[in-house]
Amino acid sequence: ELAQVLAEADCLADQAAVEQAIDRVAAAVSRDLAGSLPVVLCVVKGGIVFGGQLLTKLPFPLDFDYVHA
Repeated sequence: ELAQVLAEADCLADQAAVEQAIDRVAAAVSRDLAGSLPVVLCVVKGGIVFGGQLLTKLPFPLDFDYVHA
């Protein structure tokens, strides 16, 4: 049943568009938090993939943790 749902699903954003969006978020976060030592919290399950991709693009020291919600 899940395979059928996937086969019938519409792609709303391709991989390139998602990567560009993450790059924009990383640039904004880097601009706003430069010079600070932020605590970055990821909401586990829904945000884990996005959070992981975003963290690799942040060029400053930070503290990372996660929360379950």
